[in-house]
Amino acid sequence: MTSLERDRGASPAARTAATAGRPTGRRPTNDAAATAIVALLTFLIALRPAVDNDLWFHLRTARWMLDHHRWVGVDPFTHTRPGVARVQTDWLAQLGYHGVWRVLGLAGVALAVAALATLGLVVLQRALPGGTRLRAGVIVLTAASSSIFWSARTQMATFVGTALLVALLLRWRRDPDSRLLWWVVPLFLVWVNAHGGVVYGVIILGAAVVGEWVRLVLARDPLPRVALHRLAAVGLAALAVLVVNPSGWRVYGLPFHQVGASTRFVQEYQPPALSDPTALPFFALLALTAALLVWRWREWDPVEVLWVAAGALFALQFTRSIPFFAVVAAPVVARHLHGLRHGGPGRDTVVDRRPAEGPVLAGVVLLAVVVSVAAVARTGPAATDARLAAEFPVGAVAWIEQAQPPRELFNTFDWGGYVMWEAPDYPVSIDGRTDVYDEYLDVYDRTIRAEPGWQAELDREGIGTVLVDPGAPLAGALAADADWSRAYEDPVAVVFTRVAPVPPTP
Repeated sequence: MTSLERDRGASPAARTAATAGRPTGRRPTNDAAATAIVALLTFLIALRPAVDNDLWFHLRTARWMLDHHRWVGVDPFTHTRPGVARVQTDWLAQLGYHGVWRVLGLAGVALAVAALATLGLVVLQRALPGGTRLRAGVIVLTAASSSIFWSARTQMATFVGTALLVALLLRWRRDPDSRLLWWVVPLFLVWVNAHGGVVYGVIILGAAVVGEWVRLVLARDPLPRVALHRLAAVGLAALAVLVVNPSGWRVYGLPFHQVGASTRFVQEYQPPALSDPTALPFFALLALTAALLVWRWREWDPVEVLWVAAGALFALQFTRSIPFFAVVAAPVVARHLHGLRHGGPGRDTVVDRRPAEGPVLAGVVLLAVVVSVAAVARTGPAATDARLAAEFPVGAVAWIEQAQPPRELFNTFDWGGYVMWEAPDYPVSIDGRTDVYDEYLDVYDRTIRAEPGWQAELDREGIGTVLVDPGAPLAGALAADADWSRAYEDPVAVVFTRVAPVPPTP
């Protein structure tokens, strides 16, 4: 079968194995070269210093678990929420990041993030419908859209899990007799212990179950009933296995708790804006997906429609959900572009096994050199230290560790994780784990803005030291208050300490 032939009567395995040309000799094929280019471009797009706000509390949590040989129960890192026990769904990824950090440092963590992004998209590319070049192009657009939230955080486990799940389902839909579907259950077991974003997996799998039954009811080339029963059974098993985590059944309520606590205070829980250049690839992908679904409405697939609808709904409401949309939209875009070019449903994967020409292979080598140079430049000590010095209170926290000013500490939201990691003797007032702080988020917001009652709040929490941005309203209020003294200041951070003894905590 050539790349121009359609064989609607062929078996699912035959459609998947469609080839253009035959391999000769030992030279890499065009398909292998395209996969290498996709991997290198994805890796290049994902390269950035590992200095995310949340990385530090991931590392600190992993260190605590290793020191105490158990999962974290009641949170030991904050003094404003005594007795709170966080739902532990990311312990596995935290230990993974910590292990990489111990061996390779922050540069290793940055490379691990790029490797995770590359793994997810290469697996997805191999499962997409369409020809070799088409699949590669769609994945590059997917990478450009998703990269807005590729960072050194445990959410990378959700990105990889989403890509692996979609790839598994795509392959199973082409060959419903295969046993690939059962790999969904262990995938969910690992996922729920690596990141709470496993809820995206539940949505994808649930949409597949509903969509396949809709295909059956509407007689739109449905899968055999036995395959649908198997899909439903796998869905129930995957949902049940989520309880196997340190927090048990509490995981089922985590998405509602986390979103409710975060939407008012965290930028990534706000809708994406057209004025944000980093969001433009997402809007381009969204427009292309919608146009293809409208143009080829006769070839609509209930599963794809549900995937796109759910992904768009989340991504347009929460910027952090853009990678979720990008992954579920990729097979839709690939199938319809393939169908536009060659006619028919466009579900087959066409693999170009012709030997790659010399210029193509030379281009792959050149791209590998570029990526290697970029890896050193973007993730090395110079780039990492520059970002740290510009975005985090490196000098201020070093001073706190040396001078040991009075407890308790009030700190800026974005710096809580860094303080946890670099000054472990000082419990923080707040950090990026919004699901821990609940109503204290409002208290923090009023205090950092120096709204009426801020002095009473600092007294109530027994705050002896304040670490904030010099431009924060609270910094100005403290500078004008005789009860506080500026103890340290640099262009990034300022530290105030009490002149009088810390009042007793009520």
